Amino acid sequence: MNQEGADKREAVQDETLRKRELRVRYPVSEGRIVLRTDPGWDLGVEAVSVSDDRTTFTFALEAKKPFLYFKPC
Repeated sequence: MNQEGADKREAVQDETLRKRELRVRYPVSEGRIVLRTDPGWDLGVEAVSVSDDRTTFTFALEAKKPFLYFKPC
């Protein structure tokens, strides 16, 4: 394996807890938007704030990976 490949693998295995703020912009007239993320695809992450016009939902996320898979529901 070349050095670049080894560096990428080390970055994925880094145990640093990364905090992220994610905003989802979607107009909602009723209900709410939650995020589904890995590893708990069956659990919904609630927004920490919602704009007054209910178009922007802000989520606080933490993960030890430098990337995060998610889907708004």
